[in-house]
Amino acid sequence: MQHIEEIELISSTIGSAYEAILREDSWVGVLSNLTQLAKADSGSYVLIDESAPKIVQSKNLDLSVLDSYNKDYAAFDPFHGEIMRNSAKNVVHDRSEVDNDFIRNSVWFQEFYRLNRIHSIIALPLHNETGLAGSFNIQRVAGRKNFSDHEIRLINCLAPHFNRAHQIMQKIKVMRQEVMIESMSLDAVTTPILLIDEKSHVILASQAAQQIIRHESILKLEKNHLWASSNSGFISLKFSSRPFEKSLNRGNDRKPLRVISLPLAPDSEFNKVFQRPLCMLILDDPEIIPASLNELLTELFKLTLSEARVCVALGSEGLTPQECSDVFGVSITTIRTQIRSIYNKMGLRRQADLVRLISLLHLTRSKN
Repeated sequence: MQHIEEIELISSTIGSAYEAILREDSWVGVLSNLTQLAKADSGSYVLIDESAPKIVQSKNLDLSVLDSYNKDYAAFDPFHGEIMRNSAKNVVHDRSEVDNDFIRNSVWFQEFYRLNRIHSIIALPLHNETGLAGSFNIQRVAGRKNFSDHEIRLINCLAPHFNRAHQIMQKIKVMRQEVMIESMSLDAVTTPILLIDEKSHVILASQAAQQIIRHESILKLEKNHLWASSNSGFISLKFSSRPFEKSLNRGNDRKPLRVISLPLAPDSEFNKVFQRPLCMLILDDPEIIPASLNELLTELFKLTLSEARVCVALGSEGLTPQECSDVFGVSITTIRTQIRSIYNKMGLRRQADLVRLISLLHLTRSKN
C-alpha cells in the first residue's frame, strides 16, 4: 500500500512541476509534494539573483528562517557556492558533501543551522544555459534523523523533471518578455497592421489596426481570427506565403478598404520571437492620409532611410543598381550591399518580387 502511495505522490509531483511552467507562483505545490515524499519538515525554492541566492517561495518554512537566510546568511550558503556549481549530481545532500572539519569551521552550519534548528538539507540544483540558476531545497529540523538512502533516491529520480520544467519556464518567460517588447514596438507603428501565423491566428495587432476594426462593420476580430464581410457572410482572412491584396466593399459611396498580405522574412524580428512563419496584414484605408512609401518601408520592414530610398528606386521607379549608384552618388558595391539587406529584411529573392510588393504598397500612396 505504501509503495502505491509513493508512486501516486511521485506522479503528482511531476505533474505539479509541469503545471508550474506557466505559473511561476505554483512551485509551492511542488515543494509541498517534495516535503511529503521525503518526509521533510519544510521546503524552499531558491533563485540566484544578481549572483546571490534568495528564497522566493517556501512551504512550512518559518518567516524568521526565510528572512534570516535572505538578509544574513545567503552569502555563506556553500551549496549555492562551490559545491553545486562544480557538482554534476542531480541531488546534493549536505551531510554527504562536507566533512566534520568543514562543519566545525563553517558559519553556515554553526550559526544558520543552529539558530534555525536545521538538521539536514537536500538540494536539487536547477541549471540554465549559463550555469547554476538556483535549487529546490527540503529541510529537516534538529532532532530528526538524516534523510535515508531510499528518500534520496526518490528525489534523485525527480530531479531531471524539475530541471526540465524549470528550463522550459525560463524560456517561456524570455519569450513573454520578447513578445511584450515586440507588442510595445508594434503599438508605436502608425500603420494599421496585424501579424498572423500559419493557422491564421492573429498574434499581434497595432493600435491603428484595432481602431479600424472597431469602427468598420465589415471587419471583426473573433476567435483569434480576423474576419471580413463578403456576399456569403464573414470569411476568415487566411495566412498566405505569397503577397496578395483583397478589396473590401464598404458601401455608401465609401472607398473600398484594402487588405494587403505580405509574408515576413524568416529572419525577421517577429519570426525569431515566435519561431514560426508569420505574415503581415496591412489595413490600407484610402480615407486616411497614408504615410509616404519611404516611411512605410522603414516602419514595416525596419529598412534604413538609405535602403528605403534604394528600394523605391528599384521597385517603383524601375532603376537598375548601376543607375541607383549614379543617382545617389554612392559606389555600386554599397548599392549591392543595400539590395542584399533589403531582400533579407523583406523576405525577397529577386527584383520582380520587389516590384510586385512595392506596387501593392504604392497604390494608395500615389493618391491625392
